[in-house]
Parts: sequence; structure tokens; C-alpha cells
Amino acid sequence: MASTCKDVQEYVHEIESLILQSIGEAIYGTDINGHCIFVNPACINLLGYQTADDLIGCNMHETIYQPYSEREAYSIEERPDYQGYTEGSEFNYVNDIFLRKDGSKLQVKYWSQAIKRADEVIGFVVTFIDRTNRIETEHQLKRAKLEAENANQAKSEFLARMSHELRTPLNSIMGFSQLLEFDAALPDKSKDSAKEIHQAGHHLLALINDILDLAKIDAGKISIKFTTISLKEILEECASLIVPLAMQSDCKVVFDENEIPNVKINSDSTRLKEVLLNLLSNAVKYNCLNGSIRLEASQKENHRVRINVIDTGKGLSDMQLSQLFQPFERLGAENTNIEGTGIGLVISKRIIEMMNGQIGAHSIEGKGSTFWIEFNYIDTADDEIAKPELFSTTGKLQIPIKESRIFNVLYVEDNPSNIRMIAYLLSQLPFIKLKIATTGEAAVEFIAEQEPDLLITDINLPGINGFDLLNKVRSLQTDKTKPVFALTVNATPGEIADGRKQGFTEYMTKPVNIPVFLESLFKHLNIQTH
Repeated sequence: MASTCKDVQEYVHEIESLILQSIGEAIYGTDINGHCIFVNPACINLLGYQTADDLIGCNMHETIYQPYSEREAYSIEERPDYQGYTEGSEFNYVNDIFLRKDGSKLQVKYWSQAIKRADEVIGFVVTFIDRTNRIETEHQLKRAKLEAENANQAKSEFLARMSHELRTPLNSIMGFSQLLEFDAALPDKSKDSAKEIHQAGHHLLALINDILDLAKIDAGKISIKFTTISLKEILEECASLIVPLAMQSDCKVVFDENEIPNVKINSDSTRLKEVLLNLLSNAVKYNCLNGSIRLEASQKENHRVRINVIDTGKGLSDMQLSQLFQPFERLGAENTNIEGTGIGLVISKRIIEMMNGQIGAHSIEGKGSTFWIEFNYIDTADDEIAKPELFSTTGKLQIPIKESRIFNVLYVEDNPSNIRMIAYLLSQLPFIKLKIATTGEAAVEFIAEQEPDLLITDINLPGINGFDLLNKVRSLQTDKTKPVFALTVNATPGEIADGRKQGFTEYMTKPVNIPVFLESLFKHLNIQTH
């Protein structure tokens, strides 16, 4: 029997009713006055009612809409979606509040569509979803983000303060060790000791800089500065730095520079030393009594060079090797008196991979372990790596010849050790006449009487600080082009950028790099060194 038009319409209506009943979103419809004409089960459940009859015929505006205040409801004309309905256009409202039957509040997102007959709006359909859990999750995420940002800010401030505190004594250690190293009257053995002190201090400085870099971790950034470096030189330096630590543990360091390939790699020298020294120090810590550590390198296929750190410790099992580069995993060492955090190898792996290298390990229980690093090497093995030097090979400063002028330099610093170091350095230059001021106020009085050819100032001074001093000096100077150097422990990227923006001719950080310091001094005083 053929279906009649009425049968088809009833069938379609039944399908529409089934869809309405089964759909997951809450849906209700009203007439033009806001009285409910249909509602689906999802809507009944979300609003806390038992049956559709509880809502059919109710004014939905008065029943479920949250008033502007607890004292009075707002009219239908004031309702945010009303204008959209009357215009017959679709309306979306991302965050609103409906009231459940028990008076509790329901965070919702809803959208509506006008029901039209011809061009006349006769009602509207509203669809909404429960956003209560999502809103709470968003609030939790915002709170967690704020707490993390506050913790990160506190960490950054702590790291900056610690950097400042460490740089002050390190400035004296590295400064005086450099001066001893270049003292022609000092015995060679003492010079070698001074060189060791300076190299160790330089590594400590690199580690301090790494600590400051932790402030960038939350942004996923670690500073990598690629340069062409000699593999032989960096391994030789690392081997010499690890010897004192190895001697304390009765370990022998085996390193033959003649067996190291004379190649160069494109890497970050400081970061690579950090990784190598971490591997070498681990080889010392986890070695056996009277053991040995071998540092070697060899060329491999595909233009690769492999660095090996080999120890004679008790070795690692296959299970331990599989967990080696996991954060905070110390492989049982946490039950011993060996210090550590379990993150050194994790950081090393990330650094090596950021420098386009690979790192790994193999081990035999009872016989020891080998940690290896691989890089591509560069075909410039016989080229000399340029090293700018401001010192002669005899250990004396390269004093510029034929310099008949006398330059007045004012150094503003309140730390006695820093004063002695700079005073000793500049005393080697007969054309420099140095004056000292321990406060910014004293420096201003001096400059008012006699303008120096060069002003060098710390930033953290008692009384007026270095920035205020710079402004006062510029107001007093008749020649505004005379150089003013900052020499300070304020060494974060933001502090350096701010210092340069303030107008310092040079912004140098402690510990002072003497060759760079002198190069800047000669440059801005127009002193010829050749």
C-alpha cells in the first residue's frame, strides 16, 4: 500500500522526536512569550527536574535565567539573547548561568535559533551544554599558571641574587689569577698554578651563567652559541680540570693529546665543557678505589668524531642503562654517600642534542662504563684557531709603545678586593693615572673638580647607584663623548640590555675578562697597540 503524505509527515515527525530525545545536548523550545513548549531528557536532567511536565508551560526566562542581582530579575527585553530572537537571527552566548530546580547554579554555553512562520517569529529553540566542570578546570589552570609564574619569578629573582653574590668573590679569584699568570717575575710553576685557578674560576663562571639560563627554561630556551672549536684543546682543558678531583679519590686520569684527532667541531665551547666535566666527574664519583679514567677520541665513518669517557667502576646492568637518562634516576646511588641529583645526564643529553650531537653509554657489570659523545667534524684540522691576545708570550702586558699622553681614570667601587685588582692591573700601564672613589657622591665631587678621561663604575654602590651616577656625570661633563664604563655583577640579559640602554659606553660584567677590559680601554682612549 502506498504511503500517504500524512503517513510520511508522521514518520518524519517521529524521527525528529527520536533525535530530539536521544541527542546529548540539552534542548528546549519556547513560544514568543518564553513559555516552554518542548524539552528533551538532557535538558530535564541538567536542570534537575523529574519529567518534561515539570517544565512544559513554564516561563523559562523566569524559571532558569540567573538575575543580574539576588534582589531583582531582569526583564525579557533585558535578556542578552532577546534581541537576537526578535530579529530572527542565531545567537551564541559563551558563558551564562542557569538556575537548577534546587536553586544551584549551572555554568552554561548556549545558542538559540528563532522559530519562524513566514516572516513572523513565533518562538525559539535553545540548545545548551554544561560548562561547570570546564569552568572549574579553567579556573584551576589559571590558578596553577599564576602559581607557576609566581614561583618562576621567585626563582629568577633568587638566581639573580645568587649570581650577584657569587660573582663578587669570583671577580677577585679570576682577576688576581690572571694577573699572577702574566707576572713575568713569578716562577713557571706558580704561573701554572695560577692558570689552573683561572681555568677553574672560568668554569665556575660558566656554571653560574648556566644557572641564570634556568630562568629561560620555562620558555623552552637554552642559550647555545655555536663556534668552531678545536677538539684537542677542549679535551686537554677538561682533562686538566678533572685531575685535582681525581687525585682526591685516588683515581688516575689517562689522557694523551697526541692520540686526539686534530679536528674541529661546530659547537658551544662552554656547554660542551659542562657536559664533558659532568661525565668526567661522574667517572670519578662512581669509580672504584685506585681506579682510572680515560679520556679519548677517535674519528668514525660518515665524518663523525666520537669522544669517550671510560671508567673502571662497577658498571651498570642493562636495566640501569635503560633508565640512565631519566630525570632524577640515580640508579641506586641515592642509597650511598655519593652526592648527586639525578638530572646531570638528562641536562647533558638535551644540550648535546641541541648542538646536533648524540650521547650514549655502554657498560659491563664489574668492569666499568663508557660514556660517549659524537659530533660531525670540520675539514679544517690544520688551520690555526685565532686567539686575540693583549699579552706577550713573556708574560708581560703588551704596553702600547710611543704613548706620551697621560690619561686620568676614575674607578668608583666600594669592594676593597675589586679595587686592589683593578689598581694593580692599571699600575702596569705607565700612561694611566688612576683615582679611586668608594661612593657615587665622592665621584661626583671629584668630577666637578676634574673631569677624568675615563670613568669606570660599579652599579651597586652605597648612596647613589651607578645609573644615577651616570646621569649626574653626563650633566657635569663638558665633553659628553668621554667614555663611561659599567663594571658590575648585574649580569642577567635584562640588566645588560638596560645598562646599554641607559647610555654606558661599555657594560662589562664581573668577573672581569682582563684582555677584553684592556681592549675596550685602549679603544675608547684611542691608544694604539701596534
